[in-house]
Amino acid sequence: MKKFLVIIFISICFLTPSQADNVKDFEIEKMSLGDSLLKYFSEKEILNALSKQPTKGYIYPSKKYRTVRIFSKGNFDNYEQVNIAYKDKDKKYIIEHIMGVNNYITNFSECFTKLKSVESAIDNLESYNSKNKSTYFHSGDPTGKSEITQVAYVLNDGGVILASCADWSDETNINDALRVEIQSKNFKLFIQEIYK
Repeated sequence: MKKFLVIIFISICFLTPSQADNVKDFEIEKMSLGDSLLKYFSEKEILNALSKQPTKGYIYPSKKYRTVRIFSKGNFDNYEQVNIAYKDKDKKYIIEHIMGVNNYITNFSECFTKLKSVESAIDNLESYNSKNKSTYFHSGDPTGKSEITQVAYVLNDGGVILASCADWSDETNINDALRVEIQSKNFKLFIQEIYK
């Protein structure tokens, strides 16, 4: 099946206009859900990236999924970092979740310009069952000061595309960022279950 690109450039967002019904029809940095991460990185590169993470990729209370963070070394076109989740102990490293991240150390208002571009591009596809846009305080920040503006699309196959601008409080030591992510239906259900 032909793949459609969800690509964020530094100044503008491109989304191939077509009737994509399946979350696997979208890509971030040429990677799609259902692909093997080994198609893009060697197992040695994956394990090396995991070894540099404080939690070794176990970022959720349940160890059902593992997330590897890969930073651009000039090999990504649009993002500074890509986070990819796969089922723990899956030797094929099948991608269930992928997130592109661009940090905003300064000029955070630019994030909202990018978010609007992403939203507009996905709206033009008209291939989703529902859309929800909200602003909320992130529960992961005990100070209650970290504000997230998010657009969520549920696709026809139950998968989800999320795009957000995260304005983290200074106390968290987390960079403000644009995040664009694609979740499989199973990963979405996993997240809903652990964060009830």
